[in-house]
Amino acid sequence: MDINNYVDMLTCISLFDGFTSDELAQILDEQSYKIASYKKDTVIYFQNQRCTTLDIILQGKILIQRIAADGDVLTVSSFGSGDYLGANLLFAQNNTYPMT
Repeated sequence: MDINNYVDMLTCISLFDGFTSDELAQILDEQSYKIASYKKDTVIYFQNQRCTTLDIILQGKILIQRIAADGDVLTVSSFGSGDYLGANLLFAQNNTYPMT
């Protein structure tokens, strides 16, 4: 997966508001980032896990779920392409994910 395929999409995200595609491509060339791919039904972060990154969804969909002790699953929210996770937690005093 090449990040340059997503630069135009990333410029539409409020986080990168004000950057041109060329400026953002240059920034990404100079910075460290990781592109990961996950299979369906893979847990990305567990409840109470410490948040250490800001994650941007390039494609696909992520469900935020609360899993009860008895195994019941409640889907709280879903995020798709262009959404990001961790922004509110990354620098918070309590920077752990409240849900899986």
